[in-house]
Amino acid sequence: MAALVFGSLLSATDPISVLALFRGMGVSRRLAVIVEGESLLNDGTAIVVFQILMVGVASGQLGVLEGIGRFLMVSLGGAVLGLALGYVASKIHEQIDEPRIEIMLTTILAYGSYLVAEQMHVSGVIATLGAGLMVGNYGAEIGMSARTRTALWSFWEYMAFAINSLVFLLIGIEVHVMSLLNAGITILLAIAAVLLGRILCVYLVTPVSNRLSSPVPFRWQHVLVWGGIHGTVSMALALSLPRDFPYCDLLVTMTFGVVAFSIIVQGLTVKPLIHFLKIERATPAQEE
Repeated sequence: MAALVFGSLLSATDPISVLALFRGMGVSRRLAVIVEGESLLNDGTAIVVFQILMVGVASGQLGVLEGIGRFLMVSLGGAVLGLALGYVASKIHEQIDEPRIEIMLTTILAYGSYLVAEQMHVSGVIATLGAGLMVGNYGAEIGMSARTRTALWSFWEYMAFAINSLVFLLIGIEVHVMSLLNAGITILLAIAAVLLGRILCVYLVTPVSNRLSSPVPFRWQHVLVWGGIHGTVSMALALSLPRDFPYCDLLVTMTFGVVAFSIIVQGLTVKPLIHFLKIERATPAQEE
């Protein structure tokens, strides 16, 4: 169960740095959408699976069918609730044209949808995601002026930066250098396992998806493998483990080791990889 929990918390990806590189290099927008879309899906599902496994650890038993049923109920219930709340908020936006009030409304929606979902025993994270998708796409189109959209994106971009910074500060407080050195072999094995899982997922699943939609070029698949960087969500989940959880300290140390490797090694080598693979740039119209 401890190994399954470790796998679930590391299935979340953090594409912020990779997407920033893509923008700076003018990489195809479709590749950026694939990377960002995967992160949206993975973050929500990773958290739901993590919570279900934690319930299984606490109760001492969790069947496969029961786990799948609970996953569908929690995730789909959260998505429906979030989309509904986002739709209501979008209609309110339609009646207002004041950036500060509308920013406050999105803040209330983000935290409110999470709290309401948790009270209804569905996923708060996926509810917040659904609400954000509804407001960011439907609400922004029907009810927000250009100045409101500009102010809103700037506000949430800063919030994402601040929250990421706080999580990494917590990482620094919780993880000790000696723990990393003592668990060096274990961390290397964890990194190898995560990369192997990533390789199998991308190279085995992409040929199936290519039959259902526009094909993903083989060169892009290499970028998807190496650009699967782990970050704040994985560390936040690791830090939320109860102190009496089996192998708690080791799991936190392993997670930090994998996150550090992905950010430093993978993050710094994605750009040379894109140059080496000669990934095509977006057209001038797409860049604009």
